[in-house]
Amino acid sequence: MNYSIVANSGFPPQISVRCYSNLVRRIFFLLLLPLVLSSCATPEQKSFDLGHWNQEKIKLLQNEVREIPDPGEKVSLISAAFLKTPYRPSTLIGSSEINEIFVLRLDGVDCFTFLDYVEALRRSTDFKTFEETLRQVRYDNGDVAFLHRHHFFSAWGNSPLAPLRDVTAQIGKEKTRWIVKQLNQKS
Repeated sequence: MNYSIVANSGFPPQISVRCYSNLVRRIFFLLLLPLVLSSCATPEQKSFDLGHWNQEKIKLLQNEVREIPDPGEKVSLISAAFLKTPYRPSTLIGSSEINEIFVLRLDGVDCFTFLDYVEALRRSTDFKTFEETLRQVRYDNGDVAFLHRHHFFSAWGNSPLAPLRDVTAQIGKEKTRWIVKQLNQKS
């Protein structure tokens, strides 16, 4: 059985129906592949525990904070709201071997998560923006991944969302000096 296409069909005469149908299948597969792969992507994992907080309590605090013009006073008010929150070490989940999970735990905080929450609450207006701002404060470009987590305070200074000014010399005066140190590297 001959599957050749006649020359006036618009296709070059050397393309057979079988070849053409294989080409169409391949193009269809290539166009469909991204859709199939995106449906296989795992959704971001989250771990939320608001403790004695709830979204309404967070909103009330944010409304109160919004009325305060001074950023330092905002930080004081938000920090005071955490006074009876217990210390809980290692609340973040993720490492070089374990996939990072976006954690929001107001039931207990460590030094870094406390600062993350205070700063994110200071900048946000509701629970949704609090969650998104926390992502931006804690991770480079909000990309929830261990290697993008801000492991050191120095990372905050490099963020356009958190312009920081080094006042060490102003406060410490002649007692301050620069020392170059190699900090532990993320693995």
